Amino acid sequence: MALTPEEIDHCYSAISDAAAKYGFDWVVAQTQSQIALGKIRTGKIRPTQAPLPNTPDEEAPERTKGPSAKYTLSDDYTPEEKLRILIEALRYATRGVSEVASVVSEFMKDNIVGLDGVAFMPEGISKQSFRLDLAEIESRERSVAKFDSLLVELEEAI
Repeated sequence: MALTPEEIDHCYSAISDAAAKYGFDWVVAQTQSQIALGKIRTGKIRPTQAPLPNTPDEEAPERTKGPSAKYTLSDDYTPEEKLRILIEALRYATRGVSEVASVVSEFMKDNIVGLDGVAFMPEGISKQSFRLDLAEIESRERSVAKFDSLLVELEEAI
């Protein structure tokens, strides 16, 4: 059963809010920027079809025909397209973070004897460090897989 446009808008808002709550606000912001630009396309227009800016139609001067000119146009995304863009961005972000953590962990485990985790120490006084051990990375990988399956279900419902 396909979602209605209202349900799609609700899903977009709910997923955006949840993503921001769990530290993926940067993904939501980048997605919103992309959506705001719209779908960019180019086209051609004849000079007789292009009134001067800020000129009412009845006052538009007659133009002689000339060569076509290229222009750029931005079309709005549909609600379905907006939701698909957000889903895809979240999929790449969550998979990417998980895959990087996994690859770094495997590399270090294979090259440093007895390593069971990595501590990250961010710069700055007020920032806290955090530790990723092998069990935590595996747990996150399972969470990412579950999240990905939920995104697939949602995509199928659109």
